[in-house]
Amino acid sequence: MAFINKEVAMEYLGGMEAIFDKISNSFLESYKDFKQRVLEALEKEKDSFSDYMSSQLYNEIHSIKGITLNIGMIELYDSTTSILSDLKENIVDTQKIASMLDVFDATYNELKEIIS
Repeated sequence: MAFINKEVAMEYLGGMEAIFDKISNSFLESYKDFKQRVLEALEKEKDSFSDYMSSQLYNEIHSIKGITLNIGMIELYDSTTSILSDLKENIVDTQKIASMLDVFDATYNELKEIIS
């Protein structure tokens, strides 16, 4: 299964392969410890989550959402968007978060293969 739709990415990036490579490399560097950051935030907040505006968990997931669509990570974008909607309603769905992290791992690994 492909987790990155490069055609979508090229639409967002005006067909500029160099921009895709630059953003992809930045993504790989910036989010290499994303899973660990999310798990730490989840552990800290899962029993006391009350305000998404001050939530580390929300901030970690929100930070990745914007870039995902730009580089064609449709499934990861959809997963993060759904979780963020839940968090705004004070719903912390650990199964949904675990599923998103699985998608993240697969997407991250696929991106490493594409740009290497």
